[in-house]
Amino acid sequence: RYAMGLFSAHLNQRQALFHGGAIAGFHSELDYYPDSRLTVVVLGNLADPAATDIATNLAGTVLGRPVVLPFERREITLPPQVLADYVGVYRLDPRFTMTISLEGNRLMVLPTGQAKHDVYAETDTRFFFKDVVAQLVFTKNAKGEVINFVYTQDGNDTIAPRQ
Repeated sequence: RYAMGLFSAHLNQRQALFHGGAIAGFHSELDYYPDSRLTVVVLGNLADPAATDIATNLAGTVLGRPVVLPFERREITLPPQVLADYVGVYRLDPRFTMTISLEGNRLMVLPTGQAKHDVYAETDTRFFFKDVVAQLVFTKNAKGEVINFVYTQDGNDTIAPRQ
């Protein structure tokens, strides 16, 4: 996944080579999609990693993926009994889970080895993060039981079955 100064992974559901960097007040990102012959370069005079999100969203737009910017999302309030249906452990891969808990009237997500994050309801099944450009969309079976969620980040969708 890393060689000769480049990372290799799927971004926007396509194979990509990329690398970003930062130094005292500047941040950059270079993403190359070989199959699409698309290169995106973002240079910013800012200290946060927004260049990475900007590059992913620019490429997503060119590649035909709809992009919803964080400020376009609208938070709604759901009753605690609806939120309680989502509590559980979801597996993204053999070594990585996300534990969903209910704290007060808010769902919290605890990824393996990371800090806990608030998630905010956009609909009764769609949730988003404010501190990460990512979202969760829960799926229910015919009985109304939550069976998984689709985690979307960097233009990639990962299905996380409930454990």
